[in-house]
Amino acid sequence: RDTDKIASLGLETILPEGFDVPAIVGSRIAWALKLDQTMQAGDHTVFLADITAAAQLSDEPSLYAFGGYSELKSVE
Repeated sequence: RDTDKIASLGLETILPEGFDVPAIVGSRIAWALKLDQTMQAGDHTVFLADITAAAQLSDEPSLYAFGGYSELKSVE
């Protein structure tokens, strides 16, 4: 794990209040996690973690469904 993948992709980061790890600029939400355990599930690894911090980074609502993003609109 000698490659800084964030830097290699040219992504910008910010440090949300209460975090000790960066979040990617443009993210709508960020979580900081403390790893609790890992489990093997076939050819995947499942990571279970406790949320130690959460931050809303954007006020723009979004909805991902049916393979794409849509806007949330008021029904009023």
